[in-house]
Amino acid sequence: MEKRIRRMIGWVVDHPWITVALVGAISLIFAAFIPQMETEQDFKEFLPNDDPAVRAMEEAEDRYGAQIFSLIAIEVDDTVFKTSTLQKIKEMEELFTDIEGVEEVQSPLSAQVITGTEAAILVGPAAKGEQVPETPEDLAEFQERVMGSRMLKGRLVSEDGQATAIMVKLDPRLSTTKMQEIAKEITGIAKEYESPERIYLAGGSFEALEAQKMMMRDLWVLIPLAIVVIIAVLYLSFRSRRGIIIPLLVVLLSVIWAVGTMAICGVPFTPISIIIPVILLAIGSADGIHILNRYYEEASKGNSSKREIVVETMIDMFSPVVMTSLTTAAGFMALLSSFLIPQREFGVFTTIGILAAMVLSLTLVPALLSLIKLPAEGKKKEWQLEHNLFSRGLSKLGTAVYRHRAWVLGIALIVLATSLVGVPKLRLETEMSQFMGEDSPIAKTMDVMEEHFGGAMQMGIEIDTGTRDRLKDPATLAKIVELEEFLESQAHISSPSSIADLVREMNQKFHGDDPAYYVIPKDRRLVSQLLLLFTFQGGSLGSMALGDFSAGEVFARMGGIEGTRDIKQLVETVQTYLDENFAEGGVKARMVGITQVSVSLLNRLVASQATSLGTSTVAVWVIVSLLMGSFVAGMISMVPLILTIAINFGFMAYTGRPLDIATIMIGSIVIGIGIDYAIHFQSRFRLEFARDENPDPAKALERTMRTSGRGITYNAITVGLGFAVLVFSSTGGMGAFGSLVASAMVISAISALTVIPALLATWKPKFL
Repeated sequence: MEKRIRRMIGWVVDHPWITVALVGAISLIFAAFIPQMETEQDFKEFLPNDDPAVRAMEEAEDRYGAQIFSLIAIEVDDTVFKTSTLQKIKEMEELFTDIEGVEEVQSPLSAQVITGTEAAILVGPAAKGEQVPETPEDLAEFQERVMGSRMLKGRLVSEDGQATAIMVKLDPRLSTTKMQEIAKEITGIAKEYESPERIYLAGGSFEALEAQKMMMRDLWVLIPLAIVVIIAVLYLSFRSRRGIIIPLLVVLLSVIWAVGTMAICGVPFTPISIIIPVILLAIGSADGIHILNRYYEEASKGNSSKREIVVETMIDMFSPVVMTSLTTAAGFMALLSSFLIPQREFGVFTTIGILAAMVLSLTLVPALLSLIKLPAEGKKKEWQLEHNLFSRGLSKLGTAVYRHRAWVLGIALIVLATSLVGVPKLRLETEMSQFMGEDSPIAKTMDVMEEHFGGAMQMGIEIDTGTRDRLKDPATLAKIVELEEFLESQAHISSPSSIADLVREMNQKFHGDDPAYYVIPKDRRLVSQLLLLFTFQGGSLGSMALGDFSAGEVFARMGGIEGTRDIKQLVETVQTYLDENFAEGGVKARMVGITQVSVSLLNRLVASQATSLGTSTVAVWVIVSLLMGSFVAGMISMVPLILTIAINFGFMAYTGRPLDIATIMIGSIVIGIGIDYAIHFQSRFRLEFARDENPDPAKALERTMRTSGRGITYNAITVGLGFAVLVFSSTGGMGAFGSLVASAMVISAISALTVIPALLATWKPKFL
């Protein structure tokens, strides 16, 4: 095997220009596809199509139309019932209606209002002729019609009259790209009408658009920042141009190969995969750092030719580079077991980038090293001096660990136990507004919608009788009224609406607007007549009922939600009510819409995390065991990783930080990246231990700390700082993810440099 590796390295070193040309050509091909990259922020697209919640939502969209409404909220300091504000609303409504792909637009001017006397019932827009009222008398009449409608007050106009909303329903069959184009167009129109009115945009399409803006901002800010950080660390590590340029070139090309592959496969950037370039910049330099560290070590001896130095460096580093790359790849590939599509994509294409960095490290690096001169004598002495100073510190650490190994292991056990005690307190979070952060425009819009309209989140429930016209049955309508009363009794739910509300309001108007008649008529024929009268006068039932009155939907708003945990509790409470009250009689009720999708995501995250973590742990253990020829070596390698993961999750639990769609991947990432430190340390320790005729663990540990300890330390600093760049992300969730992974890298390196030598010195396993 070594002969084949030597031949391959020898060919690369002897034909450097051919190697560079091939790498350049391949990189140009991948780079040509990158401009085709798109983004995807639709929450529904993150889940598999066979997910029950997704399937239920799509079925509801087929039957009733869009299940997620976009709301354009207009807020003023005094009242919206003035000509200037209403004129803006009318103009915006007309412009929104003209946009291709918009199914329905409703504002206080066009919304249906039911008026009536004992002689007649009229159904028509709140504003007569949908024209803006101009005189004080007309404005007063318009305000009375709107605020007197139970269907509009508190739903489309706030109860204090200081805010109103335009509701826009998009064709649910539109592609995500088209929906974002419409959202962008609506946003542009709304901006033209701001001031003094304040306009807020709420709904899935606007959240996706805002997420896209934040993602693109992160790309333009975080990647250059990561490059600057890596250059700084490489300079401090090697203080030479080759020490900066060569590792940096490897990571930049690995990013191009990975992102180019995404573009070729038609896979878009998501809020998770958008950080792939930053992660590859952080971890892709690891192999280059270890190779150059060994290269300078060989060059400092001064007794070999350039070719011999490069070849021997690569021969020594070939196995560790391959091992660390494969184990890191295994950690990320374990994310394929996740049910969440963005996590799978993140795992696959990060793996491709890691393997690309491995190939480039084993080919491009030796080719470039063979093309440049050996370090000057001054550089060699400078490197030796720094190496000796830093190494002496690491040697002292190794000596202390060896002498106090029992204390080291005891402290590690105490920290592990303390961390594990906190893990059950971890909470999960899948709400996009929470992930984006409290200061994001999305979160601010949610606050405004909650203040004036009870919230921007929607809960949908489908009532399916399975029989034509059964929604007209007073008994069925009475059950719907009971459901609405139950919903309103819940702390975080408000403004439920359904066909039952329409029937009650029609009945009240039919009886001279007497509030006592805001009830469901007991006579089915009267219900039918009221609904017939409503539709004959141009009234639209929308999603309240199908054309055959066999099924319809109940909608409500949710507010005061702290996160997914509150949503989950609400959904479980409502589902229990539905199970108990709609189990018999042939009338079925089920929850549909984005709320149910969010809870489905939450329920599956825990199982997904356990599977991914278990898969990555086993995969990495097996790979390390096979490559090192010992299952015991594999087990020892896993100890600092398990300790790091426990500390990470324990810290999150004790500080109240949630597991979200990003932070839930930390375990697999720690295993994938952190295993490098364990492999490099054990490989070098075994080499140093076998070097002496009478093996001495203390001496082997001292030499290992002086050599591999330096590479591990610089690697951990580089990777940690690379991830720390994510704290400057536009999204709060990604910032938390970056800081946690950065901390985990440092903890993992410290564990590898303390716990592993303590175990090896205490246990003295046979594989040494």
